[in-house]
Amino acid sequence: MTHPALLIRCASILLIAGLAAAPAPGQTVDEVLTKVRAATGYEAFAAKPQGLQLKGAGTLAGNDVTFSLLVDPAGRFIQSIDGPVSITAAYDGVTAWSKDLGGEVRTLELGDRAQTALMGAILSGRWLGPDAPLDLTVDAANSTDASLRLSFTADSGIETGHVDIDRATWLPTQWTFSGSNAEQSLTYSGTISHAGITFPAKIIRGSKNGTEVMLEVASIADAPTFIRSPYARPSAAADARFDASLPAAIEVKKAPTGHLLVHPTVNGKDVGWFIFDTGAGANVLTNRVADELGLATIGRIPAIGVGGAIESRLVRPDSLVLGPMTMDRPMAVVMDLSFLDQYMGTPVAGIVGYGLLSRAVLDIDMVAPALSLYDPAHPDPAITGWHKLYIYERVPCVEARFEDHEGIFKLDTGAGKSTVSFHVPAVEKFKLLENRETAPTVQGGVGGMVAAKTGELAWFEIAGQRHEKVKVTFSTEAKGALADAYTTGNLGGGFLSDYRLIMDYQNGRIAYIKREAAATK
Repeated sequence: MTHPALLIRCASILLIAGLAAAPAPGQTVDEVLTKVRAATGYEAFAAKPQGLQLKGAGTLAGNDVTFSLLVDPAGRFIQSIDGPVSITAAYDGVTAWSKDLGGEVRTLELGDRAQTALMGAILSGRWLGPDAPLDLTVDAANSTDASLRLSFTADSGIETGHVDIDRATWLPTQWTFSGSNAEQSLTYSGTISHAGITFPAKIIRGSKNGTEVMLEVASIADAPTFIRSPYARPSAAADARFDASLPAAIEVKKAPTGHLLVHPTVNGKDVGWFIFDTGAGANVLTNRVADELGLATIGRIPAIGVGGAIESRLVRPDSLVLGPMTMDRPMAVVMDLSFLDQYMGTPVAGIVGYGLLSRAVLDIDMVAPALSLYDPAHPDPAITGWHKLYIYERVPCVEARFEDHEGIFKLDTGAGKSTVSFHVPAVEKFKLLENRETAPTVQGGVGGMVAAKTGELAWFEIAGQRHEKVKVTFSTEAKGALADAYTTGNLGGGFLSDYRLIMDYQNGRIAYIKREAAATK
């Protein structure tokens, strides 16, 4: 959503094993890795195919939590952080998955998967081996007498970063990496050892968007023997239900901005109109609604929007009901949305985002307007012609082509009348501003405003349907959600209005019904 887009990037993978080393001046990467393996017990860990189990405590979203980690030499791991706000992340060597803050279980794709696989390589020490997915170089220019640096790239160069190493111990003191919206860091202190293997005893994960998580390892031991793989993805959350006696169609109206507004109830109360937003990474309540309902704060996290990140609190009302669908104890982000009231033509009470949308099959007609919610266990059998739907940073994404280029675009019904907007990395990669007539503009949402330019594409194609002379926006300020390198851009309500969309999050598929056909279906 461009007004506002919530791409909640919360603590997902936080504990990084202290398997690293540093180059002395003139040393090659191979020489450095040899010293690292000796200092950290690389060979001892490689000899334990069942892996290790670590347990401890820490803080997440301002709360005290406990955590557990299973990791093996093949790069597989599962890390669970449990407390008032909980999260799990895992990688089985092929598939990465997470259980998000709101309890949503999803297979990770694009940048989410890349970063999780990277964490598996670091956790297990695979980055020290011959099959390492990291391309390492000695960064002499940023090394000091006390600390040496190895720089790296991963995932075809999108993920970049470095590790700083203490010359005295050959252990890392900090990892820093980026590849999506925000640079992240992992700072280590102390050590804990088992059977000749050394891990950091304390880890602080920080991010430029304001996230901070602290974990302290209390114990480390050989992992137990499992009958089933502990890394396998569990079933989807079972905290939503559908009343078959109620119609799938829900009450909806269109705001002057082009946004769709819906009217759920929270804790059985009518609190006002909500923006229906596929670009929002969470359900949102305004400060006013949270206060009126007396909802207790259970944590605080940063919410990333177009202009950057702002700190927001988390709450759990007893219920959220929209049409035939009821969610029990849904997670919601609380923030000030009053700046939207003047544009929507009505006070905004919140946003219906990923937390609810991921638990339903959506039928969206932004022109009528019309919305229907179906039980994922009983989708409409009449819908055919499915295409791949990615879920990345809790936002649905699709493949598209434009002027002989290909890319993946976020689907953002919360972008109002916006058509197609391109992220800064794509603008630079494809040189989209060269030899093109443009005009300056701005884009706004959570976190403020960012600079951009408007222009025209010769053509844009989705699902085999080509659109000629499309008015688009080119982001020029690498900030917030529009700085993402894994997606090419956003498709807003102005472009999506050409279609009736059927979106099935849980089965990763989408059907497009062209406007002319939609009118007769």
